[in-house]
Amino acid sequence: MLVDPPIEKLLKHVENRYCLAIAISKRSRQLVNGGLPLLKTDSKNEVSVACEEFADDTVVAVMQPVRPAIPLKPEVVARKRQEREQRFQDMEEKANAETFVKPTEAIAPAAEAENEPEPNSDVMDQANTESLEDMISAELDDEDADSNEYDE
Repeated sequence: MLVDPPIEKLLKHVENRYCLAIAISKRSRQLVNGGLPLLKTDSKNEVSVACEEFADDTVVAVMQPVRPAIPLKPEVVARKRQEREQRFQDMEEKANAETFVKPTEAIAPAAEAENEPEPNSDVMDQANTESLEDMISAELDDEDADSNEYDE
């Protein structure tokens, strides 16, 4: 049971007991997760520390969502930094593993590749010898010939 500071002193800062319980529980959760106390105290219980901070006006209840900047203990900061670096390294390794292309074993030796003609090489040779205008006119002539067959 909380005796110091008295609940009556804490109720002056909020509307009702429910809001007080919510505010104290949020601050004590911050302390449990590694937040530093904002005042010197002999209490080892995080709930008591949160109540003392609330009574001393170092912590106030705000009725809207706020993302406070909470100073953390050095060991918590070091642990979080190490976790973040490890996640970054894992993401880099995963990205590097996905972009690395393994060589295929089905590549023909160079001697065989020289003897075999490239696929569609005759089409490429034909395209290189004819100009674009000649190719278009030839296609149009073919279409005209096809349409004349149906007219007769």
